[in-house]
Amino acid sequence: MNSSPRQKSRLTGNIVWNYFSGIASIVGLLLLYPFAIAISGAEAYGLWVLAFGAIQLFTLSDFGLGTGIVRLLAVIKDPLERRRFVTLATTIFLSLGVLLLAIFSVAFPAYLNTVSINAQVAKLLPLLVPLTGFTLFVSIAGRAYNAVLWAEDRPDIERKSSLAGLILRAAGYAVSFWAGWGAVGVILSEAISLMIPAVVCAIAVFRRYSWPVFHRGSFSIHGLPLLKMSGVLFIGSFALLAGSQFPLYVVGTTLGLTAATAFGGLMRLYQSCRLLLSWIANPFIHPIMTSTKEGLLALYKRCAGLVWSLGLLLAIPVFILSKDIIDIWLGRSSEFAQGALAMLGIGILADAVIQPASQLVNLRRNPWLISLANMGVLLLSIPLILWASSSGDITLTTLATVVVPFVACPLYLIWAWQTVGLRWTKELTVNAALLIAALALLVLVLLLFRAIPIPILGLALAGLSELAVAAVGYLFIRRRMGAQLATG
Repeated sequence: MNSSPRQKSRLTGNIVWNYFSGIASIVGLLLLYPFAIAISGAEAYGLWVLAFGAIQLFTLSDFGLGTGIVRLLAVIKDPLERRRFVTLATTIFLSLGVLLLAIFSVAFPAYLNTVSINAQVAKLLPLLVPLTGFTLFVSIAGRAYNAVLWAEDRPDIERKSSLAGLILRAAGYAVSFWAGWGAVGVILSEAISLMIPAVVCAIAVFRRYSWPVFHRGSFSIHGLPLLKMSGVLFIGSFALLAGSQFPLYVVGTTLGLTAATAFGGLMRLYQSCRLLLSWIANPFIHPIMTSTKEGLLALYKRCAGLVWSLGLLLAIPVFILSKDIIDIWLGRSSEFAQGALAMLGIGILADAVIQPASQLVNLRRNPWLISLANMGVLLLSIPLILWASSSGDITLTTLATVVVPFVACPLYLIWAWQTVGLRWTKELTVNAALLIAALALLVLVLLLFRAIPIPILGLALAGLSELAVAAVGYLFIRRRMGAQLATG
């Protein structure tokens, strides 16, 4: 089935909005982070960084329910059944939010007992814990409404509201600085900005589906399949996110709040890059779900090409300009994090390969494959992270965080290529290994250019290397995949 002009226009519009809002969010966060530290103080803001990490972990993983909603709602055609499904799905999310709020209220204060907190910063705890819990609850609910909009092929609504939240956050910083509210004002500004997309998405869903429609048979018809599917998807998404958040809490315990602030900035940048990559991939959710088997290859090539290109574009400056970025962004007091920032480039490259492949396999094949792979990556990463953190070296800790996903890229690629119709052959495995070897070579070249004393020259040479690798990789994959499909 060929896409209609309206569908193509919607896909293009979604991609444009994801690019625009994603880049604006990353730039905004980069610019605002040092202001937040300056207004709050490094230790006080470090406390919020740890709280924000918990919100991010549970909201982004969403227990797999978000992707489950997209997959199941997309195939329901009857308007009344769609309303019943949306009612049930949002009710499950709200129940999950209540459960997570209760767990957080106990677990987070217990974790803070392992962190060294001075008396002045400890005064924030009566506000921080309940505010973070409430923000977590609202954000979890927002994931349900956002998933419904994804199934409606309207991810742009959440992107626009996120951009509005970022603008409000900047305004909150300015008011906090002018009024002398300090850390309290910054924390309130960030919490409110995080909740804005959830509220906007809830309103958008209400306008489409009106009031909830409860039905006694909905749980057996829709609820059980949703929970069954989401359990599989949750294992994978939570494992992937836990692998990137776990080092933050290790750093908070071993090195203190000031180090957690710097490391949290790196993780926020890393997660922003990962989110940007996902925002580029997300507009392809609806086309992939509704495409014929024959159309999957074209969709995957387009999605992967965009995500890989952006991943390279993000990773290159991180590699080459990490020293300058840290000096300008967080100041010379955070010079210890320069090497760690460079290591995040490896993680960005890995995620650019993994995200399109994971999305394709989750939507059109067996989500257990991705879930088990992500869990394996986490189980291998945890001992590496604990070993690296015992040295007190943040650079080594960051490398331990990203190296396992990087090495695992071929596995995700093989499954994606099979999903679009390629047969499992020795040649397919060799192709994936050659691609990851090319990425590894690119990393070594980037590290070499990083040593050039003139940063702009290193960046230019790295850019040329990026274009060469991208061109060779594109031609290689296009020829090999086309040949297999022609003979398969």
